[in-house]
This record gives sequence, C-alpha cells and structure tokens, in this order.
Amino acid sequence: MHVLLPVQEKPVSAPVKQTEPIIPVNIQELIPNDKKRNTTVTQTLLFVEDNKEVLKYLEKQFENEYNILKAGNGKDALEQIALKAPDLIVSDIMMPEMDGLKLCTQIKQNIKFSHIPVILLTAKTMPSQITEGYKVGADDYIIKPFDITLLQTRIKNLLISRKQIQRKYEKKLNLDELGVKTTRQDEEFLKSYTAIIKANFSNPDLDVDMICKEIGMSRANFYRKAKNLTGLSPAEMIKHLRLEAAAQMLRETNLNISEILEKVAFSSSGYFASCFKAVYGMSPKEYRNVNNLKD
Repeated sequence: MHVLLPVQEKPVSAPVKQTEPIIPVNIQELIPNDKKRNTTVTQTLLFVEDNKEVLKYLEKQFENEYNILKAGNGKDALEQIALKAPDLIVSDIMMPEMDGLKLCTQIKQNIKFSHIPVILLTAKTMPSQITEGYKVGADDYIIKPFDITLLQTRIKNLLISRKQIQRKYEKKLNLDELGVKTTRQDEEFLKSYTAIIKANFSNPDLDVDMICKEIGMSRANFYRKAKNLTGLSPAEMIKHLRLEAAAQMLRETNLNISEILEKVAFSSSGYFASCFKAVYGMSPKEYRNVNNLKD
C-alpha cells in the first residue's frame, strides 16, 4: 500500500496555481518513528526546499542517520553552508529568491565549498532541462515523483564516493592516482595545497597558518576543505608528504638518513623512523636496502 505526498513546485512569479507533483512513499514511512536518534552520527545533510511539509518529511526520513540542516531557498542555504559546511546538499530547483540551479552554481564555483556533493530535485523531465542541472555541476539529478528509498540510496552512494576520494588520496597522495571524479576547483585547491607543502619540506616552521596565508583562505575554511577532500588533517598531510619525499630520496639518492632527515624537517631521528615505519612497514634503512636490491 502506498500514500501519495504532495510536493509543490512552481515558478516564483506564477499567477495561477499549478498541478502539484507527488512523491509516492511507503505507508510504513508515515508511521511515527519512536526510535531514539543515533547519537553517533557525524555526517550532515542540508535539505533546501520551499515547501515546508516536504522539508519536514525529508528531515523525518533522515534524522536518525545524519545531522540535518534545512533552508527554504538558495540564499538561506548559502548562509547555512558558510556556517556549518554540510557533507551533502539536496536541493529543489524551483524556489523563491535563489533557485536550485543558481545555488548549485554558487557552490561549485566557490573553492571553499566546491567539494560538497549536490543532488537536485525537480519535476522537469525534458533531457535539455536535466542537462542544465549537470552543466551547473550537480552531482546527481532526481526527477519527481520519486520513492524515498531512491534518494536514500543516492545520498549514501555519493557519501561513499567522497570517502573513496579521501582513502585513495591518503594512500597515493597524488591526484593522478585518484581514479575518482573531482571538480576542477577541487583539483586546483589540492594542487596548490600540495605544492605549498612540497616547496617548504625543509622549513621546520611550515604549519597550517603558513599554508592558509599562501592559499588565501581562512584557517577554519581551509581546515574543513582539506579534511573533507583528503581525509587527513593539514598536520597529517604535511607529515605524509614529507615521508613520501623521504622515501623517494631513499630510493633515488645516496643521501644518508641524517641528510634526508634535515631535508624533510623532522625533529628527531627516532620520531622520523617511527613515522616512516608506520607508513611503509619497515625502517628507513630497511626500505633503502629492499629498494636497492630491486634495482
């Protein structure tokens, strides 16, 4: 048995009432959920919708799995994004003040937020209209009416994809090895970020503040974006790239370990050896011996 939930989607200036598209939902989904909210949730969703009933319905369906933010239009959504930096955004297209297409454009053109996945919801079904959504950078596009399980699945898949980017980047530390879609803005950010670190390997004063100054972002915005894209804090990223550089020197140069230690600005040989072994599974000396044997 299914119940049809009305969803209004109309142009801001429309003088006459339009037929209201509907979202079919399972009757079980309308039964009050008495389960306690999962207090261990860490990911945040932002729903952007001018229909208050639909907004409330969406919140109810996802509140046990995610932290939920809500906005009634694109303008309000941008304010929420700047303050809370959600992990994913689901937005209707037709809304007052700022529609979903303009909102998506603003998000994807802003280096601070371009990594955030965006799903657009609309009753438009023409291929040209759907293409319009993808042209502004939408990560997914769902046509109304839809089953709520479809939206749940799409959200989960996009968040998993983002985690894959983090894991692959953490392992490879190389954009060419990602194999997962990133936006042009994300790639530019990551290239600038890693270039700054690589240019300052030998500088013991290299820290988050120095990187923020070079890249032109506030500390809070930079930290959120860097962590979201790579899965590593800036301090971890600096350490991993220094270790990667040290491993390359061990493979390709005759520098002794003390000289390499100085070039990658580790504070002590013991700490360097400990960090290196945690990543490569062997001491720097063993790593050099193994790689020399392979040559």
